[in-house]
Amino acid sequence: TANLQTLKDSVFGTNGDPVNLKSQFEACSYDKLTFGPPANACDGALVDGAMEVTVTTSPSQGDDAMRNAITSQINNMCGTSNPSTIADHFMYCLPPNTLGGI
Repeated sequence: TANLQTLKDSVFGTNGDPVNLKSQFEACSYDKLTFGPPANACDGALVDGAMEVTVTTSPSQGDDAMRNAITSQINNMCGTSNPSTIADHFMYCLPPNTLGGI
């Protein structure tokens, strides 16, 4: 399990990771597909493209229930009805044992 700082670095290279998700999408697409962290938002909950949410959903309820609970919490924290008003793409890091069959 990675902490928020490690995840931000692995995705965006915010702490100097030269080989990260962002850099590899850009390299593989010849810079046709680029990702960057959105502006800090949600009253300080979204910083450098990442935020941490807490939900009461159990991993045993499955990935659909977990994704819905996380989306609802993002909406609540950010005062929106859809996360797409904040960023074009969201990546959810789910707790262990959320995805069945993997």
